[in-house]
Amino acid sequence: MKILIAEDDATSRLVLDLTFKKESFETVSAADGEVACRLVSEDPTIDMAVLDWMMPVVDGLEVCQRIRAIRKTDPIYVIILTTRDEKQDVIQGLNAGADDYMSKPFDRAELLARVRVGERVVSLQRDLNRRIRSLEEARDHIQVLQEIVPFCMHCHKIRTDKESWERIETYIEKNSGTVLSHGLCPECLEKFYPDSDA
Repeated sequence: MKILIAEDDATSRLVLDLTFKKESFETVSAADGEVACRLVSEDPTIDMAVLDWMMPVVDGLEVCQRIRAIRKTDPIYVIILTTRDEKQDVIQGLNAGADDYMSKPFDRAELLARVRVGERVVSLQRDLNRRIRSLEEARDHIQVLQEIVPFCMHCHKIRTDKESWERIETYIEKNSGTVLSHGLCPECLEKFYPDSDA
């Protein structure tokens, strides 16, 4: 999992970087909110963001809002990390789109526990997105099969949506997941194999 660290204080940024790397997380860092937003828009592999609230150029809450606008299909898990710990601050941070909120100075073990929770959420979201895409593909295949499908009156090949022709067995197997086997109906058996005892 890749974590974006957005923190204007160089020492805090380094501590966070070392904390996450020690746990085998990949990290990218930004010293202000503008750079953090650019990294999110350019790097689709970022799964989580740990944002300081008070940053120059763009603060953590606005970064959080921009992240939500940038990444709608594969959301990033966002943790706000700040010295602001009043109840109203927590509410404001969560309303801005943060998934979690932690006060500074942070406890390393607690932060890592919260990151692990985020990791599980990200994993579940990815799995859900994969399943949704799979269902959408299945729906599209069903829709194709429900439409009028042109086929050759002589060889019975089907014209696909790519304007190519393929055997009816191949077309059905590709678009429905059904595996076809060959057989003989009684009429064809009698017509083509009249001497058969079957």
